[in-house]
Amino acid sequence: MSMKVLSIFSQVVSLLKFIPLISVIFLYHDGQCQQYTGIIGEHPFGTGVYGNSQDGWGVLGKSISLTGVRGESSTFYGVFGVSIYNIGTKGSSQSSYGLCGESIGYHAARFVGNKGLGYADIILGASSISNTGDNGVIRSDPDVSGSDIFLEGNDAVVARIDRNNNGVGNFFVTGQNGATLFRVYHNGTTTSFGGFVQNSDRNRKERIEDLTYNEVLESVKEMPIYEWQYKGQDRRHIGPMAQDFHKAFGLGEDDTTIAAIDADGVALAAIKAQQEIIGSQQEQINRQALELLNQQDEIKTLKRELDQIKSLITSRLLKKMID
Repeated sequence: MSMKVLSIFSQVVSLLKFIPLISVIFLYHDGQCQQYTGIIGEHPFGTGVYGNSQDGWGVLGKSISLTGVRGESSTFYGVFGVSIYNIGTKGSSQSSYGLCGESIGYHAARFVGNKGLGYADIILGASSISNTGDNGVIRSDPDVSGSDIFLEGNDAVVARIDRNNNGVGNFFVTGQNGATLFRVYHNGTTTSFGGFVQNSDRNRKERIEDLTYNEVLESVKEMPIYEWQYKGQDRRHIGPMAQDFHKAFGLGEDDTTIAAIDADGVALAAIKAQQEIIGSQQEQINRQALELLNQQDEIKTLKRELDQIKSLITSRLLKKMID
């Protein structure tokens, strides 16, 4: 070790007398380690490695073939880095994990940014501003076939697209061989490359009530239908206004949205009402057709009787003329 590093090491050792929760071992050679860990911190009760800086690195460790910074703790943070103006903890690697956190009894890692100033907890950054193809990627362990990813929030889980408002942001869900299964465009248009399934299990429902289908049909007849387009879009649509739909049926969360399951239900109820009308009209048509057949039979009978009378009169007239 150089004299400078030895001096730093001795100062840290003396400092540990007053800070019993932190222990640090430096294995430096010319400012970095070639074959061993740059910094190892172990403590059974406190923080393994703690770094605090106002202008520079909170913790910086380098190693060619092993761990740059390694911190272990039985009951607290393994590595804890804090910086006011720069990076609290940074890890980089050419052939393995840049930063790795493992925990047996608690969360493996915790990142907290200043949301009040608009800073994120985690940023997956590109290597340069101009490198638009350098995407941030989160994925499960590629070596574990059953490894999943879970996103959990105490309240909302939000995915924001087109943050820079350039009109090209999209949200994709891809499947096998990268095929797109689900896509949300920056303007809100949603495309599903498969069936959209809504849960309609009777066992999940309550307050089930019968409907008078004709009342639904009358409401549909009175509800105006327009051709329109969303503001800022050129694509045309046909459908009702959410306010009219809510007024007619009182369904949904509010009067600015229409749930597909409600629109489908209204359409099915209206169809059933029309089917009832069509069925009733068909019964009437069948009755009228039967009456018409009966009338036709009566006409045929009357025609035969008339023909018989004509024949009888004709034969009598002939007989009388002969006599």
